[in-house]
Amino acid sequence: MEQAVAANRVKQTIMCLFQPGLSAEQISDDIAIFDSGIGLDSMAAVTLVEGLEDAFGICIDNDDLTMENFKTVSAVAALICRKKGGVA
Repeated sequence: MEQAVAANRVKQTIMCLFQPGLSAEQISDDIAIFDSGIGLDSMAAVTLVEGLEDAFGICIDNDDLTMENFKTVSAVAALICRKKGGVA
């Protein structure tokens, strides 16, 4: 899977789960998912992981649950590309 395609689908997942009033263009690839960016908290992280697993047909392992992998939309897209067998 191409990283740009994955990033767009990550944005769509975030919008569906947490920000239905936003468009994909309003979410940059380098926006922070937690803290001051989108502003998700640890409770929302569980919902996000489940939503990504469903949207992409992947299993996100406990070893994948690092801040590095979930810092930005780009970081999540890179993780998904690795999970799907692509290069990120």
